[in-house]
Amino acid sequence: MDEELKLFLQEVRTAGERSREGGGYGPGAAAARAPQSDSEGSDLSDSDGGDSDAEEARPALPAARSSFDKHRFSSELHQDLSRVLRETLGVEHQNLASAGPLTLDICHLPTMTAVEAGARWQYYLRSPRLTALARRRQELIRAMDFRLIHVPYHRWEMLETED
Repeated sequence: MDEELKLFLQEVRTAGERSREGGGYGPGAAAARAPQSDSEGSDLSDSDGGDSDAEEARPALPAARSSFDKHRFSSELHQDLSRVLRETLGVEHQNLASAGPLTLDICHLPTMTAVEAGARWQYYLRSPRLTALARRRQELIRAMDFRLIHVPYHRWEMLETED
């Protein structure tokens, strides 16, 4: 089973690299989709050093809020993962499937596998650590005997920027 999981993740990574030209999720894709406005720049004006890094990381947020179907996906990352699984890998799955008190981002029922898109809001600000709520959610999913695959936004973005 662990080997199957590794192969699955490798397929997802390879498919993400291939879909780079298709305009997926990530900093490069957000810049190509829409010009950024200065209306959200007030958060960045408080700090002096390192503005360029913060500005490069932030532009994806306004585009991500408006460019995905909120009734079918929990985030733009979720939408991109679902597209890669369905179109590139041919894996049929359910989006926003109910599982007890939770709603799973992506669920493959035949293998009891849940794929969770680790969007920015599931992490503490300027930290690679999941919030306590996100960690508890993962514990609940595992307690329901799902095999959990968590795809963090920062890892998915790295796939889009690799040469």
